[in-house]
This record gives sequence, C-alpha cells and structure tokens, in this order.
Amino acid sequence: MSAARRFTSSRTVQTGEEVKQRVKFYNVGTDQQPALIVMAISDKVGRTLDSYAKGIVVLFNVDKVPKTINVPEFVNIPLELHPVQRRSYADPIVTQCRYDPATGAFTIPPRTTGVFVERR
Repeated sequence: MSAARRFTSSRTVQTGEEVKQRVKFYNVGTDQQPALIVMAISDKVGRTLDSYAKGIVVLFNVDKVPKTINVPEFVNIPLELHPVQRRSYADPIVTQCRYDPATGAFTIPPRTTGVFVERR
C-alpha cells in the first residue's frame, strides 16, 4: 500500500456533528496571522477512520514570507512531516517545514502547504 493511500481512508464521517468533533481551526480571531490557515483533523474521537494517523495538522501559508505559529495544544505531540512531503523531489521547499514539539511551534515556508501526522 502506498504512503499516499495510507494518508487517507475510505471511511468517511457521517454527520456534520462528527465533522465538528474532528476538525478544528487555529490562527483565528483578532490576533490571527494573515495568509495562514491552520487546520487539525483528529481521529482520537469516535470510531477509527484512519489506520495510519491519530491526527493530522495542515498548514497553508499563502504569503510571500515564511510563517511561524505556536499552537500550545500540540506541545509534546509526536508530529512529523508527512512521509510523502519529507521525500519530495518535486517540491524541495516543502521539506523545510518544521515543527518543534517542545513549544508546539510550526514554521512553514512561503506559499507552501505542510502536512504533519501523528502516527498510530
């Protein structure tokens, strides 16, 4: 089974309430950084949807400059850049995405989408 296939599941959420339980957005409110979307998808609630990941954090940086954001909720969570991105030859910039578990800080290069995974 390819890494790309393991990244997603054929199982789906069934209701809007289930989506609300699993998906959370960060970098919101009056202090948000412009041009940065931070979304987390959890497979720690309800039934298991993905045999590969407990959780996924996706960061979209559409700005012309790198962005760093601290998300205290992810302190000491063992996240790693998705293997497909870590080995990317087509987009070497994505390999510069960083996560510091001691602080919960993510750094994303300009105009890059980084996907971090908490494996099972």
